[in-house]
Amino acid sequence: MLHEIRYIWLHYFWPSDLGNGPESIQEMVLLAVLSSFIYPPLRHYIQREFEKIHHKLDHVTSGTTDPYEEPEWDRFEHWVAKLIKLVTRPFRKKAL
Repeated sequence: MLHEIRYIWLHYFWPSDLGNGPESIQEMVLLAVLSSFIYPPLRHYIQREFEKIHHKLDHVTSGTTDPYEEPEWDRFEHWVAKLIKLVTRPFRKKAL
């Protein structure tokens, strides 16, 4: 088993990283993993911003003369955002 893993690494993955192969397997896998963490919260954020814009446009096109009052929106709290807050909490400035 170890021999096969070493053989695959030395004859395919390593030359691929050096530019001798058709693609960089490790780079593709790393980008796929990173995008699977980044895409869902980004998509959720964009969807929420479009909902806010549509709400404002609905108010404008309704023909009412009342001033626009923005409703209370739920805070964007995805698990990735919570994890980032948890990691960066010790480095935040303290309020005076």
